[in-house]
Amino acid sequence: MNITLKEFFLKTEEEKSPEKAIRELNKLVSKTYNHIINKNDYSSDYEFDKIINDFTDELIEVTEFILQKRTDLINKIIENLQTEKIGTIVHICGQMRSVYKEVNMINSDVFSFDSIVSMKNARENLPNRILMGNISTYALEFGTPDKISSLTNKCIKDGSNIISPACGLGTKSPLKNIQSILNTLKQEETKINA
Repeated sequence: MNITLKEFFLKTEEEKSPEKAIRELNKLVSKTYNHIINKNDYSSDYEFDKIINDFTDELIEVTEFILQKRTDLINKIIENLQTEKIGTIVHICGQMRSVYKEVNMINSDVFSFDSIVSMKNARENLPNRILMGNISTYALEFGTPDKISSLTNKCIKDGSNIISPACGLGTKSPLKNIQSILNTLKQEETKINA
């Protein structure tokens, strides 16, 4: 019996858990992809291309489905927090290139991003959202005040509304580096108000 990747995910999620379903789906995808690539008896390049394209389409469908489920779950959490009349910040680690559409569906007040994310790219993809970050946590701990000032200016220029560390502060971050953020912001405010 052939089932789609989406059907496989739903069946596995029902029997186990969402996390296990994702892990098993990843294994199935790898196994299927390797089988397609290593199979040598295609009658033509067209047949191979069609199989790869169909597999890719199915993979995109299940990925979008999982992202939608995760977005719905995050929105339920945010909705429950709203009864407390508090603002929300959703922090996302890792690359964002392929998920801006889904992120924009999250009903958070603010989005905070890992330093690996281009704030300029985030601003282009989320033009009407409040963005936070994303000064490298590593640079804050191991960089110089001049480097931190440069990163702060880049965040401002690239469209961050709230300047902050990307993923928190390392326990050994020197105070002078944190002060460099504030000093840079004060200098920038002076330029704007002049």
